[in-house]
Amino acid sequence: MEALRKIIEELKGFEKEDIQSLVNEMMKKDDEDEDDEDEDEKSESTKADLLKKIAEHFKSEDEEVVKESLAAILETSKKDDEEDEDEEEMDEASMKMASKKDDEDEDEDEDEKSESYDMSDDIDALVGGEDLSEEFKSKARTVFQAAVSAKVSEIKEDLESQKRDEVVEVSNEIKEELVNKVDSFLGYVAEEWVKDNELAIERGLKSELTENFIQGLKSLFEDHYVEVPDDKLDVVDELASKIEEVEAKLNEEVSKNIDLSQERDELVRTQVVGQVSKDLTESEVEKLTKLIEDIDQDENFESNVKTIKESYFNDSKETLQLDEEVVSDSDENTSTKVNLDPSMAAYSAALGKVDPNKYR
Repeated sequence: MEALRKIIEELKGFEKEDIQSLVNEMMKKDDEDEDDEDEDEKSESTKADLLKKIAEHFKSEDEEVVKESLAAILETSKKDDEEDEDEEEMDEASMKMASKKDDEDEDEDEDEKSESYDMSDDIDALVGGEDLSEEFKSKARTVFQAAVSAKVSEIKEDLESQKRDEVVEVSNEIKEELVNKVDSFLGYVAEEWVKDNELAIERGLKSELTENFIQGLKSLFEDHYVEVPDDKLDVVDELASKIEEVEAKLNEEVSKNIDLSQERDELVRTQVVGQVSKDLTESEVEKLTKLIEDIDQDENFESNVKTIKESYFNDSKETLQLDEEVVSDSDENTSTKVNLDPSMAAYSAALGKVDPNKYR
């Protein structure tokens, strides 16, 4: 709007011929400066178009009408400037918040500019060989560019909507998966905590139920004028501690009884083995002890030990008895004087010198 006001001020004292010549000069200048920067080209092109439209509009009017119209436009531009200042103050905060969106819009505008530039070349190539007026070409370019831009915008919106739906779907899937995993983990942690604190939880629930019951019972007694001391409300906890102490003592006594029972079994085993192995040598007693190590000590233990002794050591006992009989016979023979020939007497004397205990 400021640019329009300046242009109007410059044109306020011009004649129609001056305005037309100025338009022609600026159009020529636009043709010479095609290789300048994009922003300068846009500004100059806008001014030239504006001047062209103004010149065409006032081309058939009188000079007085042109001056009056320019004065009215100038007055309107001043009012618009005041309104613009108010709007700028109101929109200052919103402009800061929309800076990011403006950057994106600028990128999109650049893409659209490049696309429009490409489309202009295509239109020029399409109608270049035809004998058409510049006005028709401009209209065709504008219509074609608008149609293509509309189609591109439609396709872009469809793609953005599709991608947005895909993103939402993927995010929902990820969210659901995370929720399931978190639920599973929390369930596992809760189960493990309950297992580790099962006794404490059970005892706490029992204490809470008992406390509620006792509290209700106390209220009932108070309603019937029966006084219950407050220090008796912790009976459950006190009994629980006493039960723990009793259980500890019980476990200690059970352990002592187990030790005493084992000692008693060892004594009984030793006594039975000693009675059964009275007539055995030390090596035989040791062997018998090893043989009965795996035998269970029950009511048939003694008979089982005797059976093993008779099975393994019966031959040695018979040999011992036979040796004793031989020795006794030899003693009787030596005590009886018999007249023997010299050779038999020598054998008898040699046998008499043999120690029978040596072969036991």
